[in-house]
Amino acid sequence: MTRILPAILLLALIPGRPHAEDVPAIEEAGPVAAPNGADHSNQFPDGERSQRNVGSCHAFTTVALLEAAYYRHYGKHKRFSEADVFVQNTLLTPDVYETFLEKGKPKLDEGKITKKDLEYALAHGVASSFAYKDFLKRYRRYRKAERTTLKTVKAAGAQEDEEEDYDPRADWVRLQQDPAARRILEAYLNGNRTGELAREREENRRAFEGFKLEVVEFEDFMGDASWGWEQSLVVKDELDAGRPVGFNVPGHVLVITGYHMSGDEPIFQTRDSDGSETLGLEDMALGIRAYFIREPARK
Repeated sequence: MTRILPAILLLALIPGRPHAEDVPAIEEAGPVAAPNGADHSNQFPDGERSQRNVGSCHAFTTVALLEAAYYRHYGKHKRFSEADVFVQNTLLTPDVYETFLEKGKPKLDEGKITKKDLEYALAHGVASSFAYKDFLKRYRRYRKAERTTLKTVKAAGAQEDEEEDYDPRADWVRLQQDPAARRILEAYLNGNRTGELAREREENRRAFEGFKLEVVEFEDFMGDASWGWEQSLVVKDELDAGRPVGFNVPGHVLVITGYHMSGDEPIFQTRDSDGSETLGLEDMALGIRAYFIREPARK
């Protein structure tokens, strides 16, 4: 991961900018000179999408960054599936039971470090036609049933003889990671389309060849607004180069698609599956890390 300079050293690098009330959309992919701002919302195949009441913001950010990189490289839009990333790299992994194992809480851990999703997607691909709204109906039923089951498993564990070397919670998680159980759950969540989606995943994996992930960890965050310059400079530089940025704050991740200048301060536009629209310096000061996808040069 890349380390960046302390914010105090970067403050001197901020040039004054004229105020821009309206920033025109950029119609072409790739780096664009933008003295008053940038807008890369055209790199996505459609408008914002909602994660609804699921902790899947990491999957939405992953897909958005890949869709934008695909557009920049191939010059055309292609839709990828947040549901596929969420199923493959969260729900079918033991990570989803971490809180249940460690604390006994009957819940599924929906959160994920976005870096892991991006690494997974670049290595294994992402399906295209697995619609989130169709997945959501099945997942809500599964989540409700699984929480009920976890309560039962927890209660059974409380009744076990303390001297017995048996942990019902760990045993349940092992059972769910059995390949047969995983195949059944996967088929249920994707509507019995496992083979079709695997073919889409492989096609897109090949399309992602040469795409590279870069992650910047911020040394100072959760300070006052003055520290927001550190994050803002890194994000602004990437936007000026023509690329949207994944931006991680505590408990959430979103995509920054552009900015305009308000006096000398940048105001960032977002593509956020949980609904926020703009970020100022105080918001940027909360940034933990940023994610970039670098596509190979177009032939």
